[in-house]
Amino acid sequence: MIAATEESTIHGPVQNLINILTAHPFNYNYRSPQGKRSVDRIIENINAIGDIGYNYVNILASGRLNEAHGFPRLVTQLENRDMIITTYPVLVEALRMISGGFRVNNIRFEDTEPAGIYDIDIGVLNPRSGYSMVNQVKLTTQTGVRENLNSAMRQLINVRASRKVIVLFVSGITFNNYSLTLNRQIEARVAGSRFIVDIVLV
Repeated sequence: MIAATEESTIHGPVQNLINILTAHPFNYNYRSPQGKRSVDRIIENINAIGDIGYNYVNILASGRLNEAHGFPRLVTQLENRDMIITTYPVLVEALRMISGGFRVNNIRFEDTEPAGIYDIDIGVLNPRSGYSMVNQVKLTTQTGVRENLNSAMRQLINVRASRKVIVLFVSGITFNNYSLTLNRQIEARVAGSRFIVDIVLV
């Protein structure tokens, strides 16, 4: 278990996480009451999700996303228990993108237009202006695929980008029992649009 304790007695994954969060690019001040509360809250929330919590520690410790735009701000969301599960697939997808050849310093997290015109989880910055690709990342079950697909399309429809990718992490099923009928319905839903749908079974 990962648990927040007094600084003088912490070790292992907890100490690693405190060291990570108090260093660049996050720069939490663990010696201030507010900074300590924030760090302890993140550790508590990560601890609450079991094995995925260790994956969080590994992702943060790797430093692979440190140069992505908006990464420190994204990590502050981990102070909110409700955001801990939804943020995880966003980080996983960003790592998949880097492994696929995207440059980390071209990636931007969480660009949301305040009036609700668009909501981007991960964007790939165009060197000239705007985005070359935008992603919405959802964690869902098979029964929630349609609803999450429609939600993601609404969030990206007003963004100017040559590629709009919806990544659905679908939990609780395997390839053998994934519905091919549902897959055909997804293909029909996005046919003729700029949307690309990537289904990841988890």
